[in-house]
Amino acid sequence: FRVDISKECEVFEEPQKCISKSKCQLHSLTDLKIEVPNEWIKEDYKKKEKDKFSPLITFDIVKPQKQIYNSWSIDNVTDTSVYIDLLKDKEMFTGYQGQDIWRRVYEDNCYILSKKCGRNEFMSKVVSGMHTSVSSHLSEYCIDLDKNNSFIFPNINQYFRQVGSYKERMENLIFAVQVLLRALLASINKLQSFKIETDDLKDDLKTSSLLSLLLNKFYDFKQDDFNSKNIFIDNISIEEQKSLYLEYFSNILKLMDCVDCQKCRVYGKMQLLGLGFALRQLIDYKNENIERNELVAFINTLNKWTESI
Repeated sequence: FRVDISKECEVFEEPQKCISKSKCQLHSLTDLKIEVPNEWIKEDYKKKEKDKFSPLITFDIVKPQKQIYNSWSIDNVTDTSVYIDLLKDKEMFTGYQGQDIWRRVYEDNCYILSKKCGRNEFMSKVVSGMHTSVSSHLSEYCIDLDKNNSFIFPNINQYFRQVGSYKERMENLIFAVQVLLRALLASINKLQSFKIETDDLKDDLKTSSLLSLLLNKFYDFKQDDFNSKNIFIDNISIEEQKSLYLEYFSNILKLMDCVDCQKCRVYGKMQLLGLGFALRQLIDYKNENIERNELVAFINTLNKWTESI
């Protein structure tokens, strides 16, 4: 997964720190065995040149700022972007306390779309589902920082404190997975024809086979029309709400830059990109072509959220 984790926090003056730097660090950054395919490097270079002129970056003083968010490609390539091996750097408990980040995530959703918390039920439920998944994984892969911090175990008490005792949180997780599955169904033809290139024919065939195996499980499902009323509220135009959603995602991505734990930052950005991809498939019928990195994010987000159930 390609990600930029070098950006400075623009939201908090003193963001919360991770108490266990060794657990928060990414092994992928020091592993010289990770090789990035040449095709990906070429692709990234082209995208980086294109992003320099992106409307997400260029500010036009003639238009209101919210009108510049007319692209769903919230994944940009920078000079400091790196590749992370998600199999070597798994999401797990690191001791990092991110309550301030989550509080701000929920507050920004309230402010952006309705000026009143709880009004936009759709987005609140999806974000809560993401939060529930994260809490579930951190409970499943827990360590005792006071004793043996190399022993990983399922922390049942922590799970019930954060997830298991809250029926609504578990329901929101299921709702969030349903949103991802609807997006998969909506984009299934695009995913079937997605070209996989890693400079390794054997690996490409294996990856294509696995992707087809996943898609075939859903290919015959009836894709009923997605009810946009589940996403949009009545008193704001749909086009304006799309722009507000993009602004919300941009704001949350900035919040991720305030996460001191490197692992947490990577998985936060990955799941947001996966969710952003899903929303684009469901509500933007003129959506752009699928990009490799957002497909990686979407498949891994779908995997993590379903695994949490």
